[in-house]
Amino acid sequence: MQLQINIPSLMCEGCVDTVREAILKKDDNAAIDVDLVSKTLLITSHLTEDLIKSAIIEVGHTPLV
Repeated sequence: MQLQINIPSLMCEGCVDTVREAILKKDDNAAIDVDLVSKTLLITSHLTEDLIKSAIIEVGHTPLV
C-alpha cells in the first residue's frame, strides 16, 4: 500500500527521524520518502493506514491524510 501523509509538526530532520523510526519499528521493510518543505511523507508499506497513523501519533505527531 502507498500512502501520502502530511504532518504539520515536522520541523527538522530530528522530527523526520523520529517518525521514520516509529514506522520502521512496525514494518522494517517500509519505504519512506520525505519532503520536509511540504511536511509530506510518501510511505510504501504492508501496514494499514490506521497502523501507520497510530505509529506517528505514538511519537507525538498528528498525521493528516
